Amino acid sequence: MHYRTDKHGEKLSILGFGCMRFQRKRGSIDFEEAEREILSAIHQGVNYFDTAYIYPGSEELLGAVLEKTIAGTGVNIATKLPHYLIRKSDDMERYFQEQLRRLKTDHIDYYLMHMLPDVTTWQRLQGAGSGAVAARKAGGGGHPQCGLLLPRQHQRLPGAAGLSGLGFLSNPV
Repeated sequence: MHYRTDKHGEKLSILGFGCMRFQRKRGSIDFEEAEREILSAIHQGVNYFDTAYIYPGSEELLGAVLEKTIAGTGVNIATKLPHYLIRKSDDMERYFQEQLRRLKTDHIDYYLMHMLPDVTTWQRLQGAGSGAVAARKAGGGGHPQCGLLLPRQHQRLPGAAGLSGLGFLSNPV
């Protein structure tokens, strides 16, 4: 596996594992097959796993697999703030804590946001005040996505610390 080093010195596999579409069996995720796929990826050097609040069952499954195996050590978890569900300032913290619970972890390595439709939505989220982080445009083709990245000093804080006290940063990461 080849790796890139981010600006904080973390080595990330150039191939990430997307957790949006696990195989299904009788209407729900086939846990055994998904576990086999995740563990195979880890054993082949993949250390970046991308999921989201709205991927049905994905956060829970990834958390369960990583919790039950030592192979989860050294894995970087990326998930996404469901900004389209944020209606009041407490919502950001509530969703963040729910995601920690689903992922069975005390930290999220990369907290992202996608499908940001316009500047007005971004301004509304900034006004929510309880959470998040720094925005940046993702490279590549298609529409730019906005990523929320916790400042390095806050990435591996226990979940109880949550997002409170962090502010939005206007400068890209």
